[in-house]
Amino acid sequence: MALLEELEKNSGRRYVSALDLAAVHAALGHVERAISSLERAVAERANRLLYINVDPAYDSLRTDRRMAGVLRQMGFD
Repeated sequence: MALLEELEKNSGRRYVSALDLAAVHAALGHVERAISSLERAVAERANRLLYINVDPAYDSLRTDRRMAGVLRQMGFD
């Protein structure tokens, strides 16, 4: 929670990657916020999204239908 609070606080002053926020939300079990952050990361064209299919940070999201939509948007059918 402390890391999330720090990232959110910093986001008002500097760029904070939506992908980083998604990973923290996923770790905390905040599925809705994690998916929303991933959708923002796709819109931002975050370069680390290339690893989303194998990054264990997102394992808890893989069964969510919205995660499948994020992957489809990226061409990972």
